[in-house]
Amino acid sequence: MRNRQPFFSVNLLILFAVLFLASSCYSFRGISIPPEVFTFNVEDFDNRALEASPGLAQQFTLALKDRIRNESRLKETSGNEVADVEFSGFISKFETTPLAPTPDEQTALQQLKIYVKIEAKYKQDKFIENEFNQTFSHQVEYPSDQNLLDIQDVLVEEIFEQITTDVFNKAFTNW
Repeated sequence: MRNRQPFFSVNLLILFAVLFLASSCYSFRGISIPPEVFTFNVEDFDNRALEASPGLAQQFTLALKDRIRNESRLKETSGNEVADVEFSGFISKFETTPLAPTPDEQTALQQLKIYVKIEAKYKQDKFIENEFNQTFSHQVEYPSDQNLLDIQDVLVEEIFEQITTDVFNKAFTNW
């Protein structure tokens, strides 16, 4: 009887080598970061929206940093160190408005929405063709009988979850 173990070991070794090499530029989540890109920086986003709370821009900055740290292999720069990729921008709109009623509704103020719009800039010195300056926005609805101050943090977190996903995907995936 022939021993098949060396054949199996060689195939397994080749499979691991291919997966390792492929993971340096591509992951199974569709992230496409060139192997020569190692670091990132997210400048503090500004708050230019009149109705936004003062800490909203800092909250978004931290959410974007967390997203990049947790979903990529990139390391955040510190101090005056130049990063391979950089993000910057500002919150341009934050508003709470009633939703338009449907024809069968009695009142127009049963549902409200929070809408946030962020202008984000992505700069990458090594691959200029991937740079962008784009608007990202998202909104969530909530019942008008709830106090916005009581639920605003949860709603803003949901909005930032979506916008950071959109910014991350625009920067690091080839859709």
